[in-house]
Formats: sequence, structure tokens, C-alpha cells
Amino acid sequence: MKSQVDFRVVLSAIALVIATFVVLPAADKTPKFTAGDRKIVNEYYMHLFGEIAPGTINRYEFSVEIERALKPDEKLPLQLEKKLETLPRELEEKLSGQPAGYAIYKLGHHVLILRRSDLLIADIIKNAGLGPNE
Repeated sequence: MKSQVDFRVVLSAIALVIATFVVLPAADKTPKFTAGDRKIVNEYYMHLFGEIAPGTINRYEFSVEIERALKPDEKLPLQLEKKLETLPRELEEKLSGQPAGYAIYKLGHHVLILRRSDLLIADIIKNAGLGPNE
């Protein structure tokens, strides 16, 4: 009888450990830019902007209200949908990849991971290549 109780305790403990490693990481499936991705994107655009005279780049292409709306877990404002650009192939190949159901786009000076089904912003690099950003 005691061995059956010990066996149940051991099985319960194993199930708990497995659940911790399987369920918890799956809770946040929203893709994010890695630190390496952020560095690659910023260096790529910094190199492009490096040949432009300082002060000639407008950091804020959009109104303040739209800039505030451009953040993770918010939908892309409809008026910006047609302004989305695909990333240059050479930059996209350097990144860690885009997860199924998501795409990486450039919008003005920002680079975003968007969910294709509803254009929800999963992550964003604001003012890529223009200095400190979020």
C-alpha cells in the first residue's frame, strides 16, 4: 500500500514538472524581436541613414496619436495599412525568422511584427537606425 502512495506522489511530481515546462512557455506565444534582431535592424538602417545629412530625417512621420497607437498588443491603425513595406531581403535573411501567422514589415522608420489575420502588433522597433528607441 505504501509503495502505491509513493508511486502516485512521484507521478504527480513528474506531471507537475512536465506541465511547468510545456504549459508556461506556451502561455506567451506572441513573437518578439530578439536583442540580436534589434541590433541587426538598427545597424542596417543606421548604415542607410549614415549617408544622409543630419537633421534632414523627420523622426516622426505620423501624428502623435498614431505614434502612441503603435505599440505591442494594439491593432495597426487602418489608415496605415497601405503604408506597410516589406523588409529588404538582405535584412530579412539576417533576422531570426518570422513565426507562422506573422510577418515583419517596415512602416515609416519603424519595424513591426504583425499578426497577418488582424494586423495586431506583436512587437515594434521604433525609429530603427535613428538612435535610441523602444
